[in-house]
Amino acid sequence: MSVEASSSLTRVDTGLANTQPKLPEPDAEIQAIVGAGKIGRYVVLRKLGEGGMGVVFAAYDDELERKVAIKLLHTTFSGQQQTLGQQRLRREAQAMARLSHPNVAQIYEVGDIGSAVFIAMEFISGCNLREWLRQTERPWRTILDAYMQAGRGLMAAHAAGIIHRDFKPDNALIGDDGRVRVLDFGLARPDATASDSLSSTSTSGVFHSVELTQMGSFVGTPAYMAPEQLQRHPADAQSDQFGFCVALFEALYSYRPFLGADTAELTDNVLHGRLIDPPRDSDVPGWIHQVLLRGLALAPEQRYPDMAALLQALSDDPAIARRRRLGIAAIVLAAGLAGGGGYAINELRAEPAPTCTGGEERLAGVWDPATSERVHAALTSAATTYAEYVATQVDARLGSYAAAWSGMHRDACETHQRGEQSDALYDLRMACLDDRRTALSALVEVLAAADASVVEKAVQAADRLPLLGRCADASALLAQVPPPDDPQVARAVEALDVKLAQARARSEVGQYQAALRETQPLLSEAESLGYGPTLAAALRLEGLIQDVLGEYGASRARAAAGRDDGRRRRRRRRAGLRDDRPGPRHRHAPGPLR
Repeated sequence: MSVEASSSLTRVDTGLANTQPKLPEPDAEIQAIVGAGKIGRYVVLRKLGEGGMGVVFAAYDDELERKVAIKLLHTTFSGQQQTLGQQRLRREAQAMARLSHPNVAQIYEVGDIGSAVFIAMEFISGCNLREWLRQTERPWRTILDAYMQAGRGLMAAHAAGIIHRDFKPDNALIGDDGRVRVLDFGLARPDATASDSLSSTSTSGVFHSVELTQMGSFVGTPAYMAPEQLQRHPADAQSDQFGFCVALFEALYSYRPFLGADTAELTDNVLHGRLIDPPRDSDVPGWIHQVLLRGLALAPEQRYPDMAALLQALSDDPAIARRRRLGIAAIVLAAGLAGGGGYAINELRAEPAPTCTGGEERLAGVWDPATSERVHAALTSAATTYAEYVATQVDARLGSYAAAWSGMHRDACETHQRGEQSDALYDLRMACLDDRRTALSALVEVLAAADASVVEKAVQAADRLPLLGRCADASALLAQVPPPDDPQVARAVEALDVKLAQARARSEVGQYQAALRETQPLLSEAESLGYGPTLAAALRLEGLIQDVLGEYGASRARAAAGRDDGRRRRRRRRAGLRDDRPGPRHRHAPGPLR
């Protein structure tokens, strides 16, 4: 049963009370801890956010020279709530520490300070998916891609026997690198059959907000809860699937699928299947809505068997499948015509086009069996108990990246040979792939000289290689600032970009001081060349490193300079002006990596 969407519905407004979630009163002990400036060995930098269970701070680990996020549990909970809150936070750390996946936030440590419990985790420069959606209007494919990443994080958790129980856009962060990580596994338990009630007594039958994670007669965020959770039954992977579909529905259509001003009204609508129809003017294809309807089924057994099946369904675009079928039909037809023409057609047939197999050769010496062995030997030589595991993970990730690079290189070549893309776009795709090859080469060289500190962040560095998908985005490639037309300047830009890639690779493995020393001289060189994208990339890299090292005044100035340079270039392009450089594009002058 569904109801028509009202035209008055706005983003994340589904008839819910227009009030902010009520958070706990200010916590005197937490204020005292933060006032002291340290949480354990971590130096507190600033508050990042606050929720129903605690406060999150940015902090700095001066032992390992890295920025971290610290989640600190509210100490204003009393009695059983305090104990249960501590149990929940410890469960979060234990659950997340069991996962090693690019789409799950990494946990470093769990500890106590006073009567409070804290978790130190990966600091992600970015925002949560709710904030990301509010920043600007985004195409449905972009939204779907971000949520598919979050779905893969949930799928990895389920494979490890962990149920999230509280998935929502606030619990998934999208980094500046475009990678989405799921976090806040505080309600997760390895045992899916355990009761979801943390307390046998309810504080209230109706909560103040359906959008805030609740404790009491049940736990979770009511707006994203599956029917079985709202009925106080145990949650499982199908429950996470339901919450994921609520969040994706909300992201695509700007409102959630079920109305409810409070928990009681929301529960009634969910349990009676009163879904809101998507807006009539939505450009989201109908097949996606059908996939979401199955994921939002009242009975768990009527949903998809698992997250993998749901994600596969969201990937099966009928338009792509139809084009593929038409392509195959055209090939069969051409073959039939050729066969009917006898030897005359064979004699007139042109020589076959050269095959597009140059990708593997381009990676020789960058990532091949020999370099793989070098990196593996360097990582395993570090005197750490987990070096062998890290080496195996890095080898798998870099191998996959190299294989994907070769595949994209081949696709660009074949698409160009078929006449399906212009020479200019082909050049841009190849230049983008050259950038990625440079980044891979720089990281391999850093890893090949690994020590114990590098081993700790090697997997994360491999996951943070520049996204290959950008090299297939024609709109983004065509919107780039043209490279210098002067061949000498273009070659200097290429050489400078290689040096920046090397400094960036050092920063990714945690060698911040060395990366900063390498980056700062490059700024003068970038300024002298006068090529905006490379200068902005150098400024941003220096600012990010300074931010990690706690040099916030300098990092903010550098970031502002990089943004101002970017705004100036965009204003000139909108006005129809070149970026201070006449002349055509030059194929081999790469811009910033990301």
